[in-house]
Amino acid sequence: MITRVKYLISVGNGTKELEALIAQHPNQTQKIHELSTAVSKLEYHIRAHLNFVENVPLALLAIAVAELNKVDSKTLHALLAVLFVGRIAHWWTLSNAKYNGSGIGRGIGVVTTHVSVLGAVIASVIKVYS
Repeated sequence: MITRVKYLISVGNGTKELEALIAQHPNQTQKIHELSTAVSKLEYHIRAHLNFVENVPLALLAIAVAELNKVDSKTLHALLAVLFVGRIAHWWTLSNAKYNGSGIGRGIGVVTTHVSVLGAVIASVIKVYS
C-alpha cells in the first residue's frame, strides 16, 4: 500500500491519473487522449487473454476427463469445436475496439465455454453410469 501511495499508483482504470495529467498539461490533451486510447485497447487485449486463462483450462480438463472415461470421440470433437468457436468469438469481440468490449461474440464465447464444460461432465456421467 505504501509503495502505491509513494508512486501515485491507484487500483482501477486510471481515470484519476488521466484527469490529473490533463490538469497538469492542458495544452497536450490530444496527445494524452491518444495515449488513453492505446491503453484502452491494451486493456481489451488483457481482458481477452485473462478470460482465456481463467476458463479454457477448466474446459480442457473436463474434456480430458471425458476422454479418460472413454466418451465417444465424435462427442469429444464436437465439444472441442464448440469451445474453439466460442473462444474465437469471444476474442474477436474483445479485441475489436469497435464493440467497446461488449458485443454478441462475448456472450457467445461465455455460453459456449460453459456449454462445453457442462457437456463434457454430462457425457462423462452418462458413460460412467450406463
